[in-house]
Amino acid sequence: MSIAAQILTELRDLSSGGGWIFWALIALAFGIAYALVTLWNSLRFPDATVLSANEWRQLLLHPGRSPETLGRLSASLSTTRDPDRFLQEIGQHLFAIPDRRFPFAFVMIGAAPLLGLLGTVSGMYKTFGGMATSSVNAPIDVISAGISEALITTETGLVIGVPTLIVCTLLKSRYDDLVLRFRRLESQLLQASTPPSTLSMARRFQRFSDIDSGSKSEIDISPLIDVVFILLIFFIVTTVFVEETGVDINKPRAATQQDL
Repeated sequence: MSIAAQILTELRDLSSGGGWIFWALIALAFGIAYALVTLWNSLRFPDATVLSANEWRQLLLHPGRSPETLGRLSASLSTTRDPDRFLQEIGQHLFAIPDRRFPFAFVMIGAAPLLGLLGTVSGMYKTFGGMATSSVNAPIDVISAGISEALITTETGLVIGVPTLIVCTLLKSRYDDLVLRFRRLESQLLQASTPPSTLSMARRFQRFSDIDSGSKSEIDISPLIDVVFILLIFFIVTTVFVEETGVDINKPRAATQQDL
């Protein structure tokens, strides 16, 4: 059996157990992958202006190794009437795409555990429905299907969410580093070309504060809720199927209430 056939078989088994939520998670995974690829490509400066993309990367990552590039950038800056606005336009060309797409990527990554939580709730609904039926064989099958759906969707959501969150966080840290290097280069060029005014210094301070405020992270408690629901399913199922061994004793009943 080929690898492709094995993958198709596994997908068929997982989809039959996970239901439509599993395919929703697969579609979300492709969307997250596309967002991460576009973010990685945007950090290579495809819309670079004044200088080429390779020259911008070399100038930001290794500023001491490219004096000629820095000189050409300074010459272009000296020909403009407003150097501060000119550098702002350059920064917009370099960082506008990742600045817009990083929040969207983090929203999609955060939606993966939430979809897994939706599958857990759906599995609990099937489990309770199987426990409420009066048939003998049907409850076990329905309960097993509900537990399978809860586990498959939860695992799929975590498998999609955790690695992509790590990759997106690494890309975000690289983005923050590039923006910080560009702000330092901007301050260096402005100090060399024109004396800093109060307004330009306030703008630079605001840019640095925006970088610091954008790096805050929040704790997502949806995986914790998901785990609690799964534990609840197991506790309920194990309690229902526990059978105590022993001998039934039929005690005789007294004919009257008088003492012997």
